[in-house]
Parts: sequence; C-alpha cells; structure tokens
Amino acid sequence: MSSANDSAKIKYHQGLVHKDPHIRRAVRVRRYAFAWLVWGASALFVLFQFFLQLSSGEIVGGLMTSFSLSAFGGGVLASTYYYIYVALQTPAGMLIDRYGSRRLLTIGAIVCAFGCLLFGVSHVLVLAAFGRLMMGAGAACAFVGSLNLIGKWFPTRRFALMASIAETIGMLGTVIGGFFLAKTVTTLGWRDSMIGAAGLSAIIALLILLLVRDTPRKAVIAIPARPKGAFWHDLQAVVKNKVAWINGIYSGFMFSIITTFVALWAIPYMMLAHNISLMMATLACNMVFIGVAIGGPFMGWLDGRIRDRRYLLGGCSFVAAILLCVLIYIPMMSMSFVMVLMVLLGLFSSGYVLTFGIANEIVLPQRRASSMGFVNTLSVGSAPILQPLIGLILNLVSSHHGHGVRIYTIHDYQIALTIIPVIVLSA
Repeated sequence: MSSANDSAKIKYHQGLVHKDPHIRRAVRVRRYAFAWLVWGASALFVLFQFFLQLSSGEIVGGLMTSFSLSAFGGGVLASTYYYIYVALQTPAGMLIDRYGSRRLLTIGAIVCAFGCLLFGVSHVLVLAAFGRLMMGAGAACAFVGSLNLIGKWFPTRRFALMASIAETIGMLGTVIGGFFLAKTVTTLGWRDSMIGAAGLSAIIALLILLLVRDTPRKAVIAIPARPKGAFWHDLQAVVKNKVAWINGIYSGFMFSIITTFVALWAIPYMMLAHNISLMMATLACNMVFIGVAIGGPFMGWLDGRIRDRRYLLGGCSFVAAILLCVLIYIPMMSMSFVMVLMVLLGLFSSGYVLTFGIANEIVLPQRRASSMGFVNTLSVGSAPILQPLIGLILNLVSSHHGHGVRIYTIHDYQIALTIIPVIVLSA
C-alpha cells in the first residue's frame, strides 16, 4: 500500500489528475513554463530568419562590389533567398502538419548554417546564389513551425497575440542584428558576417533539438488520421479558399514595406537623399522594426476587441501608403523627423500580422500549418518580384555614369520606389 505522500503525487505519465488544487496549479504552472521554453527556442530561429530575410540592405553594396553587379544584379542575388523560401512555405506547412515542428526546425537551422557558410566563402556568383538558396530553404519552416507550436502549446484565444509577439521578437532582433551587421560589414566585410551567422544557426539547431517538443506530454489532439493523398487534399482545400487568397495578397502587399522598401532599397536611398553613412541609414530604417514591434501586439490586442477587422486592415494600409509617399518624395527632412515617420510606418504596416490569425481560423485544425504556410507564401512572395524589379527600373531611368559605373540620382530612386506606395494603397 502506497504512502500518503506518494498518493499525493500526480501520475501525469498515466494521464491522471490529482484532486488537490495546489498540485493541479503546480502542474499547470510547470507546463505553462515549459510551453514558453519550447516556443522560446523556436522563436530564436524566427529571430534568425528575420535577420537573414531583412539584412539585404546592409550587404547589397558589398555584393555589387564583390561580384561586379549592377543594381538589378545585386537585387536579384539578394532576393535569391526569397525564391526558394516562397516556394517552400506551403510544403513546409504540410510537412509540419505531418512530421511535427521539432524535426523540421532542427533540419532547417542546419541547412541555414551550411547556406550562410557557403554564401560567405563563395567567390563564384553561382555558388553564392546557391548558398543564398540554401539559406532560404532552411529558413522556410521557421515562422510556420513556431506558429504551429503556439497552436499546440497555448490556448486558441491567445494565438493572434502570441503571433504578434513572435513578430515583435523578430523585429526587435532585426533592429539589434541589423545595427550589429552594419557595424560588422563596415569593419570586417559581408563575408565574415555571413560566416559568423553560420555558427549562430548551428547553435540554434542544437537548442531546438534539445528543448522543442511537438505537443504537450500525453496531450490528446483531436485530429483524425491522415489518409494517403491527404497532402494534396489539404493543399487543394487551402488553394480553393477565396478568403485565403485575399488574406495572403493583403499580407504580401503590406509586408513589401518591410521586405522590399526597408530591407533593401530604403538604405541606399536614405544614404543618397540625406547624405548619411551606412550606420545612420541602417538606424533610420530600423525604426520601422521598432514600430512593428510596438504595433504588432497592439494590433493583436485590438483585433480581439473590434467586430469587423476589415476597417482595421484597410486603415493600416491607407495610412502606411501616405507615410511612404512623404518619405520617398520629400527627401529634405531632418533625420529626427524621418525616424519618427519610420516608426509610424512600422506601426501601421504591422496590420499584416493579423493575417496569420485569420489563416488559423479559416481552416480545420489539421490544416492550420498548411494554411499559415500558404499565407506566408503570398506574404513574402512579393519580395523576389519587387526587389529586382525596382533595381531594373533604376537601371532603366538612370542615365548617369562615372568611370564606367552607373550613378543613381534621388529622382531615379523616387521613380523606382513609386511602386511600393501604389501596391500598399491597393491592399
């Protein structure tokens, strides 16, 4: 016969819950703490993925110099990351639905590490592009996998808020990482910066392997068995959903502020229009990430307190388009005012985070990762199109050359960047 002390223990491994409220509370606290630990490990990969995704502006000048590229060529090489990243978003979600986040996140971080290393050491353009592709392939599962863990480990009512917090962490990390990268690129060069990133990705892979678990222990997930051919059935169900397309296209238009304007072309434009250094231009652009970090959780909170989120989504795109016009077409402003405008731009562009909550709501539970992968495909899908397109427009409108090198004027940038406020307004 067991002792009284033994009988007071919770036999969690047998799925039993003790009647003692203090013990139940202790178990809940312990499980909740472990949930944050699991999600925190995945959030590190999300942070790293944002760093890779949004670091193009700091390295594009070095890429153009190292490989003798034009603005169009530099834009193509930088956006190579997005080609495979976009293509793998929906498949990554489907694989996560089947095999779990832990496996995919660990493998993804390892692939990212090899991609960063190859990109950093390559002196041949083809190999550098392949390294950039590997970075995109590895990072493809980061955000979707982290969102999937939120859905498994946290209550559904907190999903939008937790997704917003994930964006906040990513953006704040990008602010710190982007500033550090600009300093590293200035002192050591872009190659050593990417080699260092490879080591960091390897550490993240180890942490995910040790800490992340796909579901709470003995959790009962009410998801039916997956029959043969379920992958294609899930994909068709998501692709045929009209709301999924509208939701993803809105996200892609709004997120182009981050991926195309801020992450790539705003930095060289700021340097030219305001006659400032790379460090100062990076600091100014990083204000957008601070705005998203503030606006993301606020949008998630506000979303739960309004009846019709369409007004919130439409209002964000309208104000963001106006702010973009001011930043692009009025170059002679003080840097303090520019930074305030950039924070506001980030605040209103953060409306795109609500699209992941919508993606989580419009499908059956067994298709949520697939749905979020699909919306993320459309969200980042604008980058590999717009990044080189703006570089191409710059080449077409520019007519200035110096010592065999094409020189771009403020007016050239204004013409090329016009496409950004147009598509944001159309959101």
